[in-house]
Amino acid sequence: MKANKLKGKITETQKKYLDCARALNISTTSFSNKINGKSSFKVEEAVKLSRYLGLSYDEKVDIFLS
Repeated sequence: MKANKLKGKITETQKKYLDCARALNISTTSFSNKINGKSSFKVEEAVKLSRYLGLSYDEKVDIFLS
């Protein structure tokens, strides 16, 4: 996962980690651990977060599958 690109998209969409964590129904700490590489996003979480942030197909592939 390309954390810096994901962090950039979160900033670009003017969201906060709290907003993203709520969208995934997880704690802010859990979200922080995932975005900082201490744990991994589940496929369902990546899909939900992609929708929440309005990521294009290419952005999803670049961020989560590269």
